[in-house]
Amino acid sequence: IALAGVIFGAAISAMLFFLLDWKVLQLLGGEPRVAAEYMKKIARGDLAVEIAVAGERPDSLMSSLKLMQLKLKNLISAVSGGAAEVSEQSRKFETAYGAFQRDRDEATAQELLRQTKGVSRTLSSLEKSIGRFRL
Repeated sequence: IALAGVIFGAAISAMLFFLLDWKVLQLLGGEPRVAAEYMKKIARGDLAVEIAVAGERPDSLMSSLKLMQLKLKNLISAVSGGAAEVSEQSRKFETAYGAFQRDRDEATAQELLRQTKGVSRTLSSLEKSIGRFRL
């Protein structure tokens, strides 16, 4: 009877272990070590890593990590595009300013004003892209 009790207890313990292991893996969306490696790569700036999510739970840790990675990629893309546009607007502004310095007529003054507004719009757009995140 004691041997049967020990075997029965071991079987229940094994079932509980596998059930809890399965439940934890569902909540995490994958192995904890793998999730930690993904987080380390993202923290180092590697957003190109392909995050594999086990299961279809949108509330799992791995799903949230993948969503964070996607949002960071979008932010980097928006900031990069905004920086390129600011650079182009700045170049146009410098050209318009140079023409204004030479000619000082109404047409070049209007062009300078137009370029200034362009830089302002670009910076405002960049600010909105960054403003989606709380710091």
